[in-house]
Amino acid sequence: MRKRQMYLVITICAAFLVGVNMTVISSHAAGWHSGTPYALRGHWRTKTIHQKGNMKTTSKAAIGANKIEFNYFGSMPDIFAHIKWHKFSQQVYILKARRFLDSYQKVYQITIKRPAKNKMWVYLDGDAYPYPGSSTTRLFHRTSR
Repeated sequence: MRKRQMYLVITICAAFLVGVNMTVISSHAAGWHSGTPYALRGHWRTKTIHQKGNMKTTSKAAIGANKIEFNYFGSMPDIFAHIKWHKFSQQVYILKARRFLDSYQKVYQITIKRPAKNKMWVYLDGDAYPYPGSSTTRLFHRTSR
């Protein structure tokens, strides 16, 4: 009788541990999503103007369902596609994307922090974006277009 109870307890414990491991694995795998989050979609621009020679330009960002386009200082835009994302915390999103200029070969990590509904900070592979050495603030504001 004692052996049966011991086998029963061992079986229940083993089943419990297998069930817990299956739950952890499935919830972790579901953390990455395709495309871009709804909260980030739209048109964004920096309010600070950068002096480049005699030109004054602003940095812009257009975030669509499957594409992100950064256009800064009037140069050729950075286009990111093949996007996967997950929400790191309440105000921080982490995106993994491939850039058109690199023929979509290298995977970049884009971190977006949103301190408010209509504001965001953008970091590309840990560096401030759009341009690390620029005089612009990197705080983007949502625009109507």
